[in-house]
Amino acid sequence: MPRERGARDEGGGSRHVERPSSELIGLLRRTHALMESGELAKDKDTVASIYDGVAGHEATCARHTFCSRALESLVRVGSDAQRRRFFAALLGALDLEQLLIDRYASHLVDLLCTLAADGSSAAGSGAGGGGAAGDGEASEGASLAELVVRVSDALAEDARARRAVCYDRYGSHVLQTVLATLSGEPGAKAAAAAPWDAEAVSYTHLRAHETDSY
Repeated sequence: MPRERGARDEGGGSRHVERPSSELIGLLRRTHALMESGELAKDKDTVASIYDGVAGHEATCARHTFCSRALESLVRVGSDAQRRRFFAALLGALDLEQLLIDRYASHLVDLLCTLAADGSSAAGSGAGGGGAAGDGEASEGASLAELVVRVSDALAEDARARRAVCYDRYGSHVLQTVLATLSGEPGAKAAAAAPWDAEAVSYTHLRAHETDSY
């Protein structure tokens, strides 16, 4: 998957992260305030306008400490189609390994995988509604579950990235949620929040692909 423009490798494997513009930060501050007041979930037009406002800047905002939290609120109240477009944009804008091991963006990916596992996307509980009743675009593009499969397939094909994600503090947590989603386990969010042996999860996942990797 392509890397976001402006990103560059630095010493120790860290990356320069582009800061969102003041306009984007202001928009997401208002988003956070609306969510805190309970107003955001009631206004699908406002939700749609915020999604439009961050379009093209999803990865930049996802890796910003405050903006990422506001985006989590936005994802929770978004429609199925809005969530899918957002997830697809994240996957298309940033190198998958960097997305999954990022301290802030990884939480968004984890949330989107959880929504796919719990069936929240299909239920359409967000302000935008669900399915065709929400915004008439539910049939366009991959479903949330299909996007989770895309993440899994990409990791299965890239041994180096898989190892980096498996042994990373944030990436290993997302990986657990991805595996729970693919297995069809109910309550994936509770499972993802529970303590786990990251090295055991990593070792099991690596062994599953050992034959293909060497």
